[in-house]
Amino acid sequence: MTITTLTSQNTYLLLALAIVILLVLFAFKLLANSQAPSINKPTLSNKAPTETPAFFENIVIRAGFTPDVVLHVAASVGQACEHRLAKAIVNEVQKRKLPINAVQDFKLHTGYGMTGNVDGRIIAVGSYTLMQELGINTLLSPEKANELQKEGTSVIYISINSYLAGIITIVKQLPTS
Repeated sequence: MTITTLTSQNTYLLLALAIVILLVLFAFKLLANSQAPSINKPTLSNKAPTETPAFFENIVIRAGFTPDVVLHVAASVGQACEHRLAKAIVNEVQKRKLPINAVQDFKLHTGYGMTGNVDGRIIAVGSYTLMQELGINTLLSPEKANELQKEGTSVIYISINSYLAGIITIVKQLPTS
């Protein structure tokens, strides 16, 4: 009969193993209790996809900028993109009869927004995440940014030369008055 004595090193290893096992079990329990996110994928067919239109709702600008300037640069970058949110900004600028200039160095950041050079200025148009990735201070906490992103509303940040210039909200349908 062999008797194995536990050394302090073995005790720590067993304790660490027990903690890892408990953490894994806890993670499985959390996964089992969570609701899986639903992903709305279009069905495969020969029909052209239907796109939900989007409408300009509001613009909030930062001191030193005007709504016309912020909309102008956002639409100038947005004209290079077919996304419905970009189209909503371009439509608003056309409605206001503001100029839309050519964009150079356009780059689409899929799922986050777009960047480009307009009138010699570096423009970023997109989500809170895009602004954070570009190192642009949005002056908002992530919680406040999520709060602004209410059901049916998209919040678009516009920066000019790495400085937040304004925030545009876009809605899926026009408010009824």
